[in-house]
Amino acid sequence: MSAKYTDDLRSVVRGVLSKKALSERFNKEVTLFAAGFSLGGVILSKFVGEECLNKEAFNIQCVLVVNSPLDAVKANDVMDRPINRVLYQPHMSKGLVRYALRHRHLLKDIPLLPPHVQQCFANGNYDEIFKQVKSVSDFDAVINAPANGYDNPIEYYKDITPLKWIPHITVPVLCISAADDPTCGTFPFEPFRRMMDRSDNIGYILFPHGGHLGYVGSPLKEWRGLPNMLEETLCTIIHSYNAA
Repeated sequence: MSAKYTDDLRSVVRGVLSKKALSERFNKEVTLFAAGFSLGGVILSKFVGEECLNKEAFNIQCVLVVNSPLDAVKANDVMDRPINRVLYQPHMSKGLVRYALRHRHLLKDIPLLPPHVQQCFANGNYDEIFKQVKSVSDFDAVINAPANGYDNPIEYYKDITPLKWIPHITVPVLCISAADDPTCGTFPFEPFRRMMDRSDNIGYILFPHGGHLGYVGSPLKEWRGLPNMLEETLCTIIHSYNAA
């Protein structure tokens, strides 16, 4: 669950989603949009930013970052609020631990972990480590930060935050957020205004409501399974881009 690692996405974009591969599959040139949701948007921003910074050729014409923690450091502060430590952190941290335990045979081989953590994993004493994980930042302190060469979770968040990578993106990038998203915090208006002053490729949409990828419509629309506001917006953006 590391947002630093982008090589898997890089392999897909350069392989099965390359211009050549898509042209052969569809017998025509295809416009490729990349949409990342929540943590996926963090990873996508970093990947595309890296490719643009290194002047690598890639087959993505437009980037959509949806309900992602655009300022990962401030989002961590939001998640540490008492109400979120009750409502969200237990579920999210338990999910991370379950994911790690599902791949427990690999844990002992993760490099750069503190010696006592490596020793516990080597002995199969997983509970000794994971019983202290009560939040996402706890998990990052145990696994993600040290495994990726960071001294602490904050240094990790500073490196992966989309605000660091979006300025390097040279294709159109649109960030979609909800003002009442309980996990991402206040939308970073000032950093975005500065980025938009320097680049015509960057924009954002801020919905007044939507929660964290909820965008629940009327009870009747939900019952019928009709597209919600976010889904309609994404389809409209893609259609408008292709029609331009």
